[in-house]
Amino acid sequence: MSVTVLAAALALTGADPAPAMSFSESVSEAVFETCSSLIAGELSLKDPAAVKKLGFKPAGEIENPRFGKILIVSRSSADGVLAIGAGEQAFCQVQFEGKTGAAALEAIRTEVLLPENGYKLDPKNNRASDGIAIETYKKPLQPGAVTYVQLMSAKQPGPYPHLIVQLMVMEE
Repeated sequence: MSVTVLAAALALTGADPAPAMSFSESVSEAVFETCSSLIAGELSLKDPAAVKKLGFKPAGEIENPRFGKILIVSRSSADGVLAIGAGEQAFCQVQFEGKTGAAALEAIRTEVLLPENGYKLDPKNNRASDGIAIETYKKPLQPGAVTYVQLMSAKQPGPYPHLIVQLMVMEE
Protein backbone atom coordinates (compact mmCIF):
# COMPACT_ATOMS: atom_id res chain seq x y z
CA MET A 1 0.00 0.00 0.00
CA SER A 2 1.50 3.29 -1.05
CA VAL A 3 1.44 6.29 1.26
CA THR A 4 1.61 8.43 -1.89
CA VAL A 5 -1.64 6.91 -3.19
CA LEU A 6 -3.32 7.44 0.18
CA ALA A 7 -2.12 11.04 0.38
CA ALA A 8 -3.36 11.68 -3.16
CA ALA A 9 -6.79 10.29 -2.29
CA LEU A 10 -6.93 12.60 0.72
CA ALA A 11 -5.88 15.62 -1.33
CA LEU A 12 -8.57 15.07 -3.96
CA THR A 13 -11.52 15.15 -1.58
CA GLY A 14 -13.83 18.04 -1.06
CA ALA A 15 -14.36 16.84 2.48
CA ASP A 16 -17.03 18.14 4.83
CA PRO A 17 -15.92 20.03 7.92
CA ALA A 18 -15.31 17.82 10.94
CA PRO A 19 -17.96 17.66 13.67
CA ALA A 20 -17.57 19.71 16.86
CA MET A 21 -14.90 17.62 18.59
CA SER A 22 -11.14 17.86 18.75
CA PHE A 23 -9.04 16.29 16.01
CA SER A 24 -7.64 13.78 18.50
CA GLU A 25 -11.18 12.83 19.58
CA SER A 26 -12.21 12.46 15.93
CA VAL A 27 -9.28 10.12 15.26
CA SER A 28 -10.04 8.08 18.38
CA GLU A 29 -13.71 7.80 17.41
CA ALA A 30 -12.73 6.71 13.90
CA VAL A 31 -10.40 4.00 15.23
CA PHE A 32 -12.39 2.63 18.14
CA GLU A 33 -15.99 3.19 17.09
CA THR A 34 -16.26 3.56 13.31
CA CYS A 35 -13.67 0.90 12.46
CA SER A 36 -15.17 -1.51 14.97
CA SER A 37 -18.59 -1.02 13.35
CA LEU A 38 -17.12 -1.50 9.87
CA ILE A 39 -15.31 -4.70 10.84
CA ALA A 40 -18.43 -6.05 12.58
CA GLY A 41 -20.50 -5.36 9.44
CA GLU A 42 -22.76 -2.88 11.26
CA LEU A 43 -21.68 -0.04 8.96
CA SER A 44 -20.61 0.14 5.31
CA LEU A 45 -18.66 2.81 3.42
CA LYS A 46 -20.77 1.82 0.39
CA ASP A 47 -23.80 3.44 2.10
CA PRO A 48 -23.81 7.14 1.07
CA ALA A 49 -26.23 8.12 3.86
CA ALA A 50 -24.05 6.49 6.54
CA VAL A 51 -20.91 8.14 5.14
CA LYS A 52 -22.61 11.55 5.11
CA LYS A 53 -23.98 11.05 8.64
CA LEU A 54 -20.40 10.45 9.82
CA GLY A 55 -19.38 13.76 8.20
CA PHE A 56 -17.22 12.17 5.49
CA LYS A 57 -17.22 12.22 1.70
CA PRO A 58 -16.08 9.49 -0.70
CA ALA A 59 -12.40 9.91 -1.58
CA GLY A 60 -11.79 6.95 -3.89
CA GLU A 61 -10.42 3.48 -3.48
CA ILE A 62 -7.11 1.69 -3.30
CA GLU A 63 -6.04 -1.90 -3.76
CA ASN A 64 -4.49 -3.48 -0.67
CA PRO A 65 -2.39 -6.56 -1.51
CA ARG A 66 -3.68 -8.46 1.53
CA PHE A 67 -7.25 -7.15 1.93
CA GLY A 68 -8.32 -6.28 -1.62
CA LYS A 69 -10.29 -3.20 -2.63
CA ILE A 70 -10.48 -0.57 0.11
CA LEU A 71 -13.02 2.25 -0.12
CA ILE A 72 -11.74 5.56 1.31
CA VAL A 73 -13.83 8.38 2.80
CA SER A 74 -12.37 11.56 4.28
CA ARG A 75 -13.00 14.92 5.89
CA SER A 76 -10.85 17.85 6.83
CA SER A 77 -10.73 20.45 9.56
CA ALA A 78 -8.43 23.28 10.53
CA ASP A 79 -6.40 20.70 12.51
CA GLY A 80 -5.85 18.21 9.69
CA VAL A 81 -7.20 15.58 7.34
CA LEU A 82 -8.84 12.36 8.51
CA ALA A 83 -9.71 9.40 6.28
CA ILE A 84 -11.17 5.95 6.90
CA GLY A 85 -10.75 3.00 4.59
CA ALA A 86 -12.45 -0.40 4.69
CA GLY A 87 -13.30 -3.25 2.38
CA GLU A 88 -15.12 -6.55 2.42
CA GLN A 89 -12.75 -8.26 4.84
CA ALA A 90 -12.20 -7.66 8.57
CA PHE A 91 -9.90 -4.69 7.97
CA CYS A 92 -10.11 -0.96 8.57
CA GLN A 93 -7.57 1.83 8.39
CA VAL A 94 -7.63 5.38 9.66
CA GLN A 95 -5.24 7.86 8.05
CA PHE A 96 -4.57 11.29 9.44
CA GLU A 97 -2.13 14.13 9.25
CA GLY A 98 -2.05 17.62 10.67
CA LYS A 99 -0.67 19.78 13.39
CA THR A 100 -2.13 17.62 16.19
CA GLY A 101 -1.63 14.27 14.43
CA ALA A 102 1.26 13.12 16.62
CA ALA A 103 -0.80 13.81 19.75
CA ALA A 104 -3.71 11.88 18.24
CA LEU A 105 -1.45 8.90 17.53
CA GLU A 106 -0.14 8.99 21.09
CA ALA A 107 -3.73 9.05 22.41
CA ILE A 108 -4.51 5.95 20.30
CA ARG A 109 -1.40 4.19 21.66
CA THR A 110 -2.44 5.04 25.22
CA GLU A 111 -5.96 3.70 24.62
CA VAL A 112 -4.68 0.48 23.02
CA LEU A 113 -2.43 -0.14 26.02
CA LEU A 114 -5.16 0.21 28.64
CA PRO A 115 -5.22 -3.11 30.51
CA GLU A 116 -8.96 -3.56 29.97
CA ASN A 117 -8.47 -3.51 26.19
CA GLY A 118 -6.25 -6.60 26.34
CA TYR A 119 -3.72 -5.63 23.63
CA LYS A 120 -0.08 -6.62 24.00
CA LEU A 121 2.90 -5.44 21.98
CA ASP A 122 3.71 -7.89 19.16
CA PRO A 123 7.47 -7.38 18.69
CA LYS A 124 7.78 -9.76 15.72
CA ASN A 125 5.58 -7.43 13.64
CA ASN A 126 7.28 -4.15 14.57
CA ARG A 127 9.64 -2.64 12.04
CA ALA A 128 10.96 0.53 10.49
CA SER A 129 12.02 0.83 6.86
CA ASP A 130 11.72 3.16 3.90
CA GLY A 131 10.65 6.02 6.18
CA ILE A 132 7.75 4.05 7.69
CA ALA A 133 7.72 2.95 11.34
CA ILE A 134 5.23 0.22 12.29
CA GLU A 135 4.20 -0.68 15.84
CA THR A 136 1.94 -3.75 16.20
CA TYR A 137 -0.32 -4.81 19.08
CA LYS A 138 -2.54 -7.88 19.24
CA LYS A 139 -5.13 -9.56 21.43
CA PRO A 140 -6.95 -12.87 21.19
CA LEU A 141 -10.46 -12.55 19.81
CA GLN A 142 -11.64 -16.16 19.83
CA PRO A 143 -9.84 -19.49 19.46
CA GLY A 144 -7.69 -19.23 16.32
CA ALA A 145 -8.40 -15.52 15.67
CA VAL A 146 -6.54 -12.39 16.72
CA THR A 147 -7.28 -8.68 16.50
CA TYR A 148 -4.29 -6.58 15.45
CA VAL A 149 -3.80 -2.85 15.77
CA GLN A 150 -0.91 -1.34 13.81
CA LEU A 151 0.28 2.22 14.36
CA MET A 152 2.27 3.62 11.44
CA SER A 153 4.10 6.85 10.87
CA ALA A 154 5.42 7.73 7.42
CA LYS A 155 7.79 10.57 6.71
CA GLN A 156 6.67 12.75 3.82
CA PRO A 157 7.36 16.19 2.41
CA GLY A 158 5.79 18.91 4.49
CA PRO A 159 5.60 19.75 8.16
CA TYR A 160 3.61 16.72 9.41
CA PRO A 161 4.05 12.95 9.16
CA HIS A 162 1.35 10.83 7.53
CA LEU A 163 -0.11 8.65 10.29
CA ILE A 164 -2.09 5.44 9.84
CA VAL A 165 -3.82 3.12 12.29
CA GLN A 166 -4.92 -0.26 10.93
CA LEU A 167 -7.27 -2.67 12.68
CA MET A 168 -7.68 -6.18 11.39
CA VAL A 169 -9.01 -9.55 12.48
CA MET A 170 -6.94 -12.47 11.24
CA GLU A 171 -6.43 -16.14 11.85
CA GLU A 172 -3.53 -16.83 14.13
